[in-house]
Amino acid sequence: MKKFRTGYIDITDFDYELGEARSGNVVYPSLEDILETQSCSHECGVYKVKVSIIEIAHQGAAELQGKTMEELEAYQKSEEYLNHITEKLQKAEANAAFWKNKVERLKAKL
Repeated sequence: MKKFRTGYIDITDFDYELGEARSGNVVYPSLEDILETQSCSHECGVYKVKVSIIEIAHQGAAELQGKTMEELEAYQKSEEYLNHITEKLQKAEANAAFWKNKVERLKAKL
């Protein structure tokens, strides 16, 4: 397992949002990817970053650790996995509702 990875992040995301944005921030695999995907990166600029592991904050599903690719692919076709991604979708929808509400409140104040 790699102890660190390098990538690219929008300067504004890094300076003002990293660790604060409820939905997280994206670290892109290449400069080309971020410039193509994140339109504001052209104006804001881009940092090349090194993301390193400090500690395991949450172990994750113990039953998936040490599995082969074939076993992981089988898991991704299972009902258990369907339930897992359904839960992730529900959380993402709740997060979207949070931001939509925040935008609507800000619009009402302007």
